[in-house]
Amino acid sequence: MPPTLLFPADPRGLDAPDPTFAPERDAARAAGFDCRHFDGEALARGDADRALRRLPREGGAVLHRGWMMPPARYAALHDALAARAWAPLVSPAAYEQAHHLPRAYPLLGAPTAPTAWIEGADLDAAHAAALSLGDGAVLVKDHVKSA
Repeated sequence: MPPTLLFPADPRGLDAPDPTFAPERDAARAAGFDCRHFDGEALARGDADRALRRLPREGGAVLHRGWMMPPARYAALHDALAARAWAPLVSPAAYEQAHHLPRAYPLLGAPTAPTAWIEGADLDAAHAAALSLGDGAVLVKDHVKSA
């Protein structure tokens, strides 16, 4: 049995998915997935139990499909799901690893483009990291979704 997919609800009405995810939710349902919604606004306010108030208190495997969130917020969602007898497929540690490049990079292996990063805001260190990649084009990414 496939996992239940958990999408953020439309903040204007919790019976529908966030409009950004509606086409994906519809496609998942058409493919036979059970899809549920959670209150992303309540989760962002730190109330994971309220965020899941419309979710049954028993379930099976569940997979979050929604906006990226800070690891601590995902951990709260994970723990609230587990408290309701759901089995999240992604642990908080795995979620954090996948969203923080320095933690994910060792797992990505050879197919990954040469990559360098710094911790902090030292522009000289950032410049040196970029130069370490050699000649040619580089992609500079800020830390917003990686830190």
